[in-house]
Amino acid sequence: MTAPIVLINPPRLRNVTKRPSYTSEPHLGLGYVAAVLRAAGFSVRFIDGDAQGYSAERAAEEALRDDPLYIGLTAPTALVKSAAAVAREIKRRDPQRPVVLGGYHATVLPEDSLREFPAFDCAVFGEGEETAVALARAFQNQTGLRGIEGVCFRDGDGIVANPPRARLADLDALPLPAWDLFPLHAYQAHYRTDRGVIELPVNTGRGCVGRCKFCARVTGGALRRRSAANILAEVRDDVERHGAGAIVFMDESFAQDAALVEQVCRGMIDQGLHRRIYWLCQTRIDSVSRDGLRLMAAAGCRHVSFGVESGDPELLARVSKGIDPDRIRRAVRDAKDAGILVDNFFIIGLPGETKATVRRTIRFAVELDSDFANFFILVPYPGTEVFEMARRGEGGLHLLTCDWDLYGIQMGRALELTGLSRSRLERLQFRAYLRFYLRPSKLRNMLRMVNLKVLPVYLWNLLTGWFRRGAAPEAVDARR
Repeated sequence: MTAPIVLINPPRLRNVTKRPSYTSEPHLGLGYVAAVLRAAGFSVRFIDGDAQGYSAERAAEEALRDDPLYIGLTAPTALVKSAAAVAREIKRRDPQRPVVLGGYHATVLPEDSLREFPAFDCAVFGEGEETAVALARAFQNQTGLRGIEGVCFRDGDGIVANPPRARLADLDALPLPAWDLFPLHAYQAHYRTDRGVIELPVNTGRGCVGRCKFCARVTGGALRRRSAANILAEVRDDVERHGAGAIVFMDESFAQDAALVEQVCRGMIDQGLHRRIYWLCQTRIDSVSRDGLRLMAAAGCRHVSFGVESGDPELLARVSKGIDPDRIRRAVRDAKDAGILVDNFFIIGLPGETKATVRRTIRFAVELDSDFANFFILVPYPGTEVFEMARRGEGGLHLLTCDWDLYGIQMGRALELTGLSRSRLERLQFRAYLRFYLRPSKLRNMLRMVNLKVLPVYLWNLLTGWFRRGAAPEAVDARR
């Protein structure tokens, strides 16, 4: 039997509870990597340490079964230390086993990731499908990693960075994600819409035309779209082979290509898929139209998320958002009129933020009266303009730490502003949630949004952050 390649979505080791983390959906990137490896003739196993509630030790033990060819872990910035903990456990048990890091953090900081985390043998940056196959052949044939595009690896005491790999031009050529390898019943649907429903992620393409300063655009600044026929084939496969009752379109801006969205929606209606599933998407405010939203609703769209970010026009301009409050009002109204649930995303702590602008954003959120609202504190992710601004102290931003555990989207503590301490930002975030949801029309929605099993942990984090006035995060490493 051919030695398998083991792919791991790492557990969230900072959780207070030892129970599973209630991941919303299976990891789409690993689904593609697994499918491409299998199509190239390799055996693949998948471990979701997050959804399955594994410890680092358990994940390592499971990974080393069957003498794998290599072990690949993916990680966003907030989970890279968790991924490294799993890698350390693997190396403690089997020092010679190749361990590879991929995902967002490895893409924006490939060499730094190897310097910071000695348990990783190499880092994959950029799109990983073709690189994963090249690595598998290199490990199988023991030919070394030189010349493999998109790879950074150790060479003695040094680190070698190979040239980047070109982005995939023909996304239709990819096999469908290998969901049969995933524990599909271990995931929880977004906003607890239907208990027990299998909800699978789909991308209609890669890339985003936006230029928001808080985003690294790791999939590129130009849109690369799949064909409508290819997308519809995946949705049918998700329903018929994997039992999906819901689809989440994961694109940064689902509706950007209006012609493609129309073809997909009409195809869903023509094929009767709109009667078998519902679906959710996120998209930019400036990419939707009244007629387009009505067609989306007719095709089964139940929920749309908009990146509003702020109610202050000047702050929106500072981060190059490219929208204004009137355009936001129109998009939210049109979506609600079409019968689609609306979730607005806001960011507290944008460059130039003050208590007055935060209050303006809270008032704007209440005025928009969307069904849901999420209020995030700005996270200065590495690879973004905001990270560099915070490191230089521009826009009133101050980088507090490079402890990646503190880069979580909801409860991260990596940044504060002149005049807005970290504890003040957290109190304003708490006030925003109270103002929005403590209304009779929104209380039910809040219960649908919040996972009650982890609510005590969330409230504890808020309260401890509220009173943690003097706590000092890990010092910033200015060399990053």
